[in-house]
Amino acid sequence: MRKKVRVLLAALAVVFMAVSVSGCAGWWHRRHDADWVLKKMDSKIEKLELGLTDAQKMKFEAVKQKVAEYINYHKDSMGKAVKALNVEAAKETPDFNALVKTVKEINGGKRDGMDAIADSFNDFHMSLDNGQKKKFLNALKEMAEHIEKWHGK
Repeated sequence: MRKKVRVLLAALAVVFMAVSVSGCAGWWHRRHDADWVLKKMDSKIEKLELGLTDAQKMKFEAVKQKVAEYINYHKDSMGKAVKALNVEAAKETPDFNALVKTVKEINGGKRDGMDAIADSFNDFHMSLDNGQKKKFLNALKEMAEHIEKWHGK
């Protein structure tokens, strides 16, 4: 079992090196930087020129807060997973069940975070008037088409 853990660690090291060498490291870092993501969200909303009311702005801020919490949770959970892997790798007889439990806890937290984002996003969307909703939904459609173009169906 110890050999399997070492092989897994070696595989993870190779993946991280490949990501850094391929130039994806900057993208990977930015994707996990809450400030960068929130600035992108702000710029996208500003480009739509929705003319948000104060109440709508507060709902959008709630969405941004949930997104920031999710990103920070994701960063913290990655550290927790690596720590659990290191602890088990150091043992004479690693307990794979402990790693599975850690991963399940992490995924449960991510799922809860995504649910909170979806709920706050829906609250924001429902606060928009019909004209704002149309602009907003068209922008989402364009984003979906862009994602589909780059990631396939």
